[in-house]
Amino acid sequence: MKKIIISIFILIVLIILLIVIYPVIKNNNYEKELLNSIYENTEIEKIEYLNKDNNYLIVKDKEKVVVYNLNYEEIYGITLDKIKQSELDFAYRRNKLYYMDKKIKKEKITYTFYDVTTLEEVYKTEIGGN
Repeated sequence: MKKIIISIFILIVLIILLIVIYPVIKNNNYEKELLNSIYENTEIEKIEYLNKDNNYLIVKDKEKVVVYNLNYEEIYGITLDKIKQSELDFAYRRNKLYYMDKKIKKEKITYTFYDVTTLEEVYKTEIGGN
């Protein structure tokens, strides 16, 4: 009886680990495939930052930030000396590059977009809530 309980306990622990580890492995594979695809289809040599935002890939290297569509055609580019540094993620909206801040409060999500050259708030979008 003890062996059966121990076996069931080990099986449950293994299932829980598998449920946690499998998505992490899949996500890492996705990121590696995305990076490899960017290296193959663009002239970027070293990626320092990558963000897939809607139907755009935002890539930062040591000299510039470039926005590609899903066909790896350059849509937008700006050199690093023209932008202010921030810890926020990049977002490409309205044919322009922004920093995006996402805040979640109860049932409401607020996206605030800042100009990358001045760090001034450009616009805000609220989703949900009352």
